[in-house]
Amino acid sequence: MRNSRGFLSFSLLTSLTLFGVILSTLIFHFAYPPKQEVLRAIQAVANGEAIFSPGVARRMMGFFKGTSRSERTPAFPELSEREQEILGLIARGMSNAEIAAKLVLSLKTVQNHVSNILNKLQIADRVQAAIRAREAGLG
Repeated sequence: MRNSRGFLSFSLLTSLTLFGVILSTLIFHFAYPPKQEVLRAIQAVANGEAIFSPGVARRMMGFFKGTSRSERTPAFPELSEREQEILGLIARGMSNAEIAAKLVLSLKTVQNHVSNILNKLQIADRVQAAIRAREAGLG
């Protein structure tokens, strides 16, 4: 919108200036967040929390939403699938006899698996096994 002399018209120049002011205000706001947000972020990090930008948070949610429990690394990779299954049942409070009946195994086989689990996880008893399993999301 140039006039006959080749200059931009006043209304277009005013519009571009106004656009520039709005754009710089938006950039400033996102580049320099309000004090409350900065203080909240500092407090969160001091408390061991993590702060993510909305874009990073969306990508993380997409990543975790797209994977099922079986696709992720097992909680205890040193255990066989059967041992992990038994550990999950221990975490639910089942006795060796109940586990044997549920999995159609002999009591001695379950006892052997439980012993292997305790050895591999380097723990003393099934109570500790149940606690570790629950903390890892099993059971």
